[in-house]
This record gives sequence, C-alpha cells and structure tokens, in this order.
Amino acid sequence: MCGFAGLYLIDCLASSNPSATDLEARIGAMAHSIEHRGPDAQNVLVEPYAAVGFRRLAIVDLVTGDQPVRAADERIQVFFNGEIYNHLELREKLRREHGVAIEHGSDAAVLPHLYEHYGEDFVELLNGMFAICVLDGRDRSMRLYRDRLGIKPLYFSQQGNQVVFGSELKTLFASGLLKAEIDTAQLVPFLELFYVPGTQTICKGIEKLLPGERLVLEQGRSPRRERYWRLADRVTAHPGDRLDELDALLEDATRLQLMADVPVGISLSGGLDSSLIAHYAHQGLMASGSSANVRAFTIAFPDTDPGELDCARQVCKKLGIEQIEITAAAGDFLAELDNTTFFNDEPVADPAVFPSLLVSRAAAQHVKVLLAGSGADELFAGYGHYRLTGRCTAYRLLAHVLGDGLAAKAVGMNRAPAERRAIRAFGNDRMPYHGRAMTHLTDTDRSALQPLVANDHLSELAECFRNASNLDPRNQQLSADTETYLPHQLLSLLDRTTMGASIEGRVPFLDHRVAEFALSIHGDHKFGNKFENKLLLRKLAQRHLPGDVSTRKKHGFPNAVQKWLSPEAIPEVRAQLCDPGTFVAQTFPKAWVEGLLQTEDSVTQNALTVHSLLILASWHRVFCEASHSASKPAAAANG
Repeated sequence: MCGFAGLYLIDCLASSNPSATDLEARIGAMAHSIEHRGPDAQNVLVEPYAAVGFRRLAIVDLVTGDQPVRAADERIQVFFNGEIYNHLELREKLRREHGVAIEHGSDAAVLPHLYEHYGEDFVELLNGMFAICVLDGRDRSMRLYRDRLGIKPLYFSQQGNQVVFGSELKTLFASGLLKAEIDTAQLVPFLELFYVPGTQTICKGIEKLLPGERLVLEQGRSPRRERYWRLADRVTAHPGDRLDELDALLEDATRLQLMADVPVGISLSGGLDSSLIAHYAHQGLMASGSSANVRAFTIAFPDTDPGELDCARQVCKKLGIEQIEITAAAGDFLAELDNTTFFNDEPVADPAVFPSLLVSRAAAQHVKVLLAGSGADELFAGYGHYRLTGRCTAYRLLAHVLGDGLAAKAVGMNRAPAERRAIRAFGNDRMPYHGRAMTHLTDTDRSALQPLVANDHLSELAECFRNASNLDPRNQQLSADTETYLPHQLLSLLDRTTMGASIEGRVPFLDHRVAEFALSIHGDHKFGNKFENKLLLRKLAQRHLPGDVSTRKKHGFPNAVQKWLSPEAIPEVRAQLCDPGTFVAQTFPKAWVEGLLQTEDSVTQNALTVHSLLILASWHRVFCEASHSASKPAAAANG
C-alpha cells in the first residue's frame, strides 16, 4: 500500500518543458505531500517524457519492494498503489507461459512482466485493489489504471502540455501547476449526495479516474479514458441462491486478502458483515496451516451500544480468535475539523469520516493491515431503499384504487407529491425512488439553492441504472450504488481514514469475483419476510456464527452530528459559516444559511446540511486559503 504522483509531457520535445532538475524537485514535493500514505520510503524517477514519485507503506516483501519495478525490457516501468492478491498465481503463469522467473520482490514485481507479455489489458488478470502507472519507454506512452470497484483513488489534470496525476488531490496542488479552487458547479451535488458524482471533483480542473477505467497518455495526443470493466456487463444470471458457492467464494476471497508480511487485523463491530469476515479469515488461516494469528479489533466510543460489544465477544469466543477492545476518545469535531479535512482530501460529508479516522489511529498502534466489511450492503441489499416499506407498499396499492390524495390520507403518508410519484412508479422504474433516497436536501433547500444549480446531480446514477438494464430491478439498484455511492463516498472514506493513519484497509467482499457472483443471484433472494435484508449473508451467519449475529440489525458508527452541533458549539459554527469573508457566506444565499442556524431546533433539524457546509468551509480554508495549499494544518502535522 502506497501512493504515487507524477507528470506526463504530451510533447516531450517542447522547448518549454521543465528541466530534469526542476522535474525532480517538483515530483519530490508532490510525493512528500502524501507522506502519510507511505512513511517507509520515497523514490523519484525522471524520464525524458515523464516523472513519477512514490511513497511506500511496506506490507509485502519489506526489504526489496521499492518501486519502480521493471520488465525484462527495462523501458517498461511500473508504479503501483494497492495489493495484488493473486500475484503468486501470476508468477507461475508467467513462468509457465513465457519462461519468466520472478524469484524475489513484492506483489508489484509481476506487473511490468504482465504488461510486457499481455499488453494493456493485463489488468484483467489481476485480483486486487490498485492504482497503477505504467511507463512504456518504447513509444514514450503512459497508462494509468484504477481497480474495478474503485477501492484505490487516482486523480489527474491536464495543464497545457503536461498531465499531472496522483493518489490524492493534494499531490496535484503540490506540483505548482494549478491552485485549489472550488468548482461552484459541484456545490449542490455535494450537498445533495455528500460527494461529487461522476468524473469531476470538488476542485476546478481536476478529474478522477472512475472504477474500471484506464487513462491512456501518448505523445502528441489528448488524454483518453477507456473502460476496461463494468460490473453489470460481467453478470450472467443464474437460478437459485447458490449459497454453497457463495460460501466457498467468500472464504477464498478472504484467504487471499490475508497476504502480508506484517500483522493483520479485522475491524470487528459485532455486526453481520465484519463477523463473517472474521469467520472466513479464521478459516483461511486454518486451511493454510499458517501459524500466523489474526486478531479482531473492536473499537468502541463512549456511547457505543454495549450489545454490539457483547456480540463481538461472542464471535471471537466461538471462533477462538484473539480480541482486542479499544475505546476511542469521542474527539472534538470542530477543533479537529481542519486536521480531518487534510486527510479527507477530496471531501466526503459522511459523518463517519471523523470517527473512522479516530478508529484507524487506534488500530495503527497494533496492526498495519485491517480487514473491513465494506461492500456487503451494496452487493447483498443492506439498505432500506432496495425495497418499499410496508406503508409505502400499501399506499402504492391503494393509489391505483382511491387516487393519490385519499390513498395518502388512508395510510397517514405525509410526503411531498414528488416523493409519492416516485413510490407509485416503483414497480416499473425504481430510479425516481432510489434517487430521492440517496439525496439529502429538502425541497425548500433546493428552491433556495436554485441559482447555484449547474447540472443534474443524479445524471450519473441514472446512467448507471440504464447500463444495468440487463439485471432484475433490485440488482439494478445494487449495481448503480456499487458504481456510485460505494466508490465515491464509502471507499473514499475507507482509503483516506486508513491511509491517514498509515495503515491499509482491505475489503474481501469487494473481490471482483464476489461482486460479479453476487449480482448473478436474483434480487428476490436477497430479502426475506418482514423486510429482512441481506438474507444470503444472514443464512451464512446461521451456518458459522452465534445465533444473535444473523438476526442483528445494522449498526454504523454512532451519529454524533447533533452532539457536535450542540448549543455550546453554535457560536463557532455561525462564525465559520456566516462571518463576512468566509467561503460559505460569500457563496451561498445569506437568508438560507442564516435560516439553517436561526435556532437550536433549526440546527438540529438541518444537522447534516450544516455538517456538509462545515466540511466545505474547512476544505476552502485548508486548501484554498493556505499559503501552500498542500501543507498540513498544524494539528495534522503533529498527529
């Protein structure tokens, strides 16, 4: 696990190009800006057509794992962030089919040889999470890859003759080629979704590579995006719940992700997803005959439900694995906001960012690798919007007989007309209902912010629905969330908060084989009676885990936003959002912002929107107003 940053010269013979000395200094500064992603080493490579800097967090092959790694033809060089879990299998494939013997090196060592022998589609052979940079000196081209499901990030921007890129936005700011400037066209989408959708970012002029994409950079040509994988295109429907096959596949996926030369832990909340990961990790070690010991980390906050802790203890007792319970301090959200923003990088307004960073810092005292249950909700139907509630179902049926108004009164439904239309359309088109479920502003907010609206914040989601039209309606929803909400918000959160503490987060549910298999199972098999979600995983839990696990409701981090915005905090909140000269005060309608903060009750009712505005205000302070926009706030520099 690492990070990299670099620069490609579209015309490497242009007289205006920087000197090799200037390139080395610039790339060194870019790499240094993400020191937290790789505190163990830094390398810089300068070629006539490109330069790349690399930060390493040593996980596999602690001695000889530095980068770049090279093919037999040393003009092919690779930088890599992530893990290739099937690298041993790929070494054997190279030896058997091409006589290539790779005796040493980390998992990255296979990559240049795979590119040399299988071409630019070599990523199809990889099982892993990755951002990859391939320099091909034979034609002075470069290819950048992002893994299939978007576990690892990659950003880029074209600045004249130069394409600058990196694992985080701050690497691009450190290049000196562009400044941090918030793109006002993305403000309303950010407030609606808690992230910026599509290829754009919060910063004007910077794009993100999407999951399953590569960026092709060639001499004299504009950068070119190419899609090499899309989940819905890889799904072939099969009858039945295929539970035995799913069980074996999850065990194999977890076994592969135990690969490491450093201690590995499991983030065990006591809930369904993480408990299953704990089971499969234990099984993987048993089956391999490894003497290694995986430990479960249960991290609690002062207001964590004691029932969750008890459930985690039961799981560890049944599996016979060591458990470490850590109590993380609640933290002072406002005092640490700018510090959190520095690591958040491209911002997400998920309230779990701050507690997740605290959790990662606590776990980093014990391990360098942490397995998490991310992706289970999106692939196995863990959210309520994948099925109508009982009241919505009743309303939808009655509306056909009684009409909209009488049906709404009959079931006591106090919802806006647009919401009721979305519910009535659910049987034929789930996109309207799904889209409303994924957004956070009220109709009153939307009216007040209309002057700032520059694009449709749901256009990416709608496109993902269309691309998954080959799937049944529920799997269509799952596929759309797996392409949007999962990488843009949840995986971004996981990457930044683990990397912010210099540890690696791994996600066995997001082995691409598991994702493809999950959506091959009809959506009807994923919900049970009485709206029981994630039915397939609950059945697996009944096989392997204590009885309570299979029936527990989903619990996330305690939502502390209202506590962060307590009456005592409101004066500071108002200062950050309303004082003349602040970004929010200068950008958003004054009456709307003041209305959100008018009373303690209005702050409480609009807590998530106020939280999102605080994130934007902090991002502007940290990256736009700072004298050097990639420098750490004082708290981050010390923490």
